[in-house]
Amino acid sequence: MSLSFVTNLGSLYDSTRRYLIRLLRSLAARLETPDEAVVDLAIASGQRMACARIAIDLDIYEHLVKKSPRTVAELAKVTDAEEQLLSRLLRALAAMKWIREVGLAKFAASPITYFMTKPNVRAGYIHWYDQGLPTIANMPFYFRDNSYRTPSTPTYGPLQHAFDTSLESYTYWSTIPGVYSNFNTFMQGHFSGKRLDWLSWFPLEKVVSEGFDETQSEYLFVDVGGGRGHQAQAVRTRCKDVKGKVVLEDLPGVIGDAGEIDGDIVKVKQDFFEKNQIQGARCYYLAHILHNWPNPSCVTILSKLRGAMIPGYSRLLICDLILPDTGVSQREAALDWGMLTLHSGMQRSKRQWTQLVEEAGLTVVKFWTPPGEGDGIVECVRDE
Repeated sequence: MSLSFVTNLGSLYDSTRRYLIRLLRSLAARLETPDEAVVDLAIASGQRMACARIAIDLDIYEHLVKKSPRTVAELAKVTDAEEQLLSRLLRALAAMKWIREVGLAKFAASPITYFMTKPNVRAGYIHWYDQGLPTIANMPFYFRDNSYRTPSTPTYGPLQHAFDTSLESYTYWSTIPGVYSNFNTFMQGHFSGKRLDWLSWFPLEKVVSEGFDETQSEYLFVDVGGGRGHQAQAVRTRCKDVKGKVVLEDLPGVIGDAGEIDGDIVKVKQDFFEKNQIQGARCYYLAHILHNWPNPSCVTILSKLRGAMIPGYSRLLICDLILPDTGVSQREAALDWGMLTLHSGMQRSKRQWTQLVEEAGLTVVKFWTPPGEGDGIVECVRDE
């Protein structure tokens, strides 16, 4: 394989690139001996995570982006870290390809180095390491103590067991100012780089706008738990010629922070565990919410929306990851266990989405999948 092919992988379609990654990982797994695989997982994986976290505390990524290359002695001076320890840390990061080793005791920035200087990415890593890793370490004991059962409540899951709290994760984090502030920074941009905008591929006009009937309701689109209103704003712009109202719903503290959106968008203070105040809308939209909750909580959320929907008219669009029923990738499995770790939640397959939606008294009309990998749309209706 030529070097030019490898260096041009970034220009490939994302789906092709991800396919090649899975193919190469499968090949590596076949070539690796069992003892190599076990040692890498048991010993090396945790060490790599720790090295990356220590580098955040020492501002290694920022220092190398500001000036590259730098010697170990230079970095020891600006970080006030012991030179011997720093040398060991930097060579480990270079082995991970998070920085580049360019000479004897000399290091420079890599693409990952630049990525790690983004505030939301930095915050995301801190959040996962500080909140997720202790939970993962404790997880075998949680499941042993709970007879190896999936959590059924958000107030007693792996995180609660690890941190000895009876509070749901978001509430628990809000009691610790530094953690909550860091989490909010993380949520401003998420962790995984660019996320394909669902409006770039989903036929909103065909599914939602064309069927709008103002005699049924004045409301076109309700963004449930929509945060600061970015999606509500995008839909309002996309459907500017449709008379129906666009609504942004979220908790009072969040709605109060959603200032920079179109004045035509209706802001409603709404807890999605309570009866929805907007009845009979053409479309209700849930984005990246249900994966944070165990099934019983999701059934409650969906049931409240079912109560607001007009049978045969209203649509519910769930924007979330749709796992394949077989052949889940390492990344998809990791995202699923990540939700279990932090929220007692889960990522769901088509079969699991269907079961969940039907338990709430709704019916799946269609699974809409994006080009390549990413979040899909589960379109649902209330039949009666």
